[in-house]
Amino acid sequence: MPPKILIIDKEEGIRESLKLILGDQFNLILTEDGDQGLECIKNEPSIGLVILDIVMTKSIGLNLLKTLKE
Repeated sequence: MPPKILIIDKEEGIRESLKLILGDQFNLILTEDGDQGLECIKNEPSIGLVILDIVMTKSIGLNLLKTLKE
């Protein structure tokens, strides 16, 4: 099974571009905000990498990064 990557970005274009680039080699989970991303982390403990937009509207990316590290 390919490694899982969680992509958290508010811009649909960014998410879709990364899906086109990485989708053949990795199992991708795409979310548009930090709350969805945190829920994915709780439900998918096998996620190996998170690609995170640090400038987000609902939750500030740097604060989310701190939470993910915990």
